[in-house]
Amino acid sequence: RVNSHADITVSTAEGMAYIGGIVGYAENSALSSCRTTGMLTASGGSTGMYAACGGLAGVLSALSNKTSSLSGCASSASLSGHCAGKGAAGGLVGYAISRRGISYITIESSYAAATQSVVAGNTLFSGGLLGTYFIPAARAANGSRLFIQNCFALTDSTVSAPTLFKGGLLGKHAYSASAIENAYYFNLSGEALSAVSSSECYGSLDHVYAPESFVDAAEPDYFEGFDFSSVWRITGEYLYPQLSAVAFDEQLLSPASGTLTVTGSALEGETLTASFDVPARFTWFADEELRAQGKTYTVTDADFGHTLTVQARPYGLVRGTVVSDPVSVTFIACLSSSAYRLGEDMISQIAPQPSVSAFVSALQGLPVAYRVQYAGESLSDDAVIPSRAELVFSDSAGEHTFILYVRGALNDDGLSDASDARILRQFLLTGQNAPPLACADFNDDGKIDVKDSVLLKQAQ
Repeated sequence: RVNSHADITVSTAEGMAYIGGIVGYAENSALSSCRTTGMLTASGGSTGMYAACGGLAGVLSALSNKTSSLSGCASSASLSGHCAGKGAAGGLVGYAISRRGISYITIESSYAAATQSVVAGNTLFSGGLLGTYFIPAARAANGSRLFIQNCFALTDSTVSAPTLFKGGLLGKHAYSASAIENAYYFNLSGEALSAVSSSECYGSLDHVYAPESFVDAAEPDYFEGFDFSSVWRITGEYLYPQLSAVAFDEQLLSPASGTLTVTGSALEGETLTASFDVPARFTWFADEELRAQGKTYTVTDADFGHTLTVQARPYGLVRGTVVSDPVSVTFIACLSSSAYRLGEDMISQIAPQPSVSAFVSALQGLPVAYRVQYAGESLSDDAVIPSRAELVFSDSAGEHTFILYVRGALNDDGLSDASDARILRQFLLTGQNAPPLACADFNDDGKIDVKDSVLLKQAQ
């Protein structure tokens, strides 16, 4: 079978049951680029009966020096059923067997993402990709093998039986030296599973991973040995490894939803922090221009005149993003005897503790419409500007607000005196009640320390 697709609901009556989304029983066969969705239900009647259910094939058999294979295949078909005897359920294949001669079963570049709800009265083999692989004991040493390479399984299973073999990739493997390499599995129910629940004379597991969370799965470095240049990919849409050549089933992805909040002050040099209901990857934008990635973002002067938003892309089986409300950037003008930028170099030399009129007269190119306010109230022209007052002006781009910090005025009175020196000394001793950086960082090194205390005394 090549390039086959099935969206099905299939069930069986009581009795021997081999059921698959593409084929019930396949021998010496190759399935390539096949895909299934829907529901598969298998039932087996008496104690001696056997039921095998797989997203693509119920049974995959190879004999007489032949190979049966799956490549470039995918299944999101849900598996359910019950049997009085033995049962096998796998996301891709229920039961695989090498019979006569040296024969091989290979599963390459394929995935399964499905739920399993199966009950057996005797023994049950359940695996994210393959329920069980078997070779008769009398021919155990003949060289027949199972190969699984570049595959993954996303499973959510509720299975039970008196004797249960349940693995993230393979339920049980018997009597053969085989290999699983470059594969991973994620159990959505949270149950801890080994890649193979039971093996006899089992071969090797090479670069096989079981991420503890989708946060781990979003990092390529976690998957040492995976070829992310051509075989695997992690994109902004899928924050876990996908096969480059096999499209993922969009129906498995839930729309992103949740509450995204941004805390902090949108001031130059201040840090904004994003919070979301579930673990997510955050991306910051100024209007539509990418700024940075990460949970926090430090506002820069380049953000003036823009609105900031952050997008949250939840980890896991989710599509799309959640976008925050826009945040308008408020800039700081620091008033001191040195020159500091206000917008596009609008501040020239301004004396400390200026009045409103003195401050405005020193500005170059200030728009006609402006006001200076404190605590929401406009200040008169002869008022001394207190620290954390606001300059509001308008231009062709709209109305803009600047926070006016007075260098050396740490207690909001607009004056730099002995009381401010005491505040700074107390902070340096205790580390508590930090004054605004713009008021106390006299040497502009981005921190408040004893050097700034010395410079404050010299300035008074």
